[in-house]
Amino acid sequence: MSELSTITADTDPTEIAKLPYLSAVCSETLRICPIVLFTFGRILKQPMQIMGYDLQPGIMLSPCIYRLAHHRTAIMFAAQPIAITSVPGTRAC
Repeated sequence: MSELSTITADTDPTEIAKLPYLSAVCSETLRICPIVLFTFGRILKQPMQIMGYDLQPGIMLSPCIYRLAHHRTAIMFAAQPIAITSVPGTRAC
């Protein structure tokens, strides 16, 4: 809460965006309640296996953000972060 007390009517919006706790709360809120349910489609350029399914190049994937955020598996609670390098794109979390 002390972070919010530094904000005044004259505070530059870019400074507000740099507040770490406020940014974390906003990110977590958007993870739990995303404003968009599906990502843009991605076309595979090379073969890939996801959850035992063999996917061939040319297949379009469009993951459901809401489902990904609410489908809990043991791997999501691993002690160390897991780097996902086989899927192109960016992660916000």
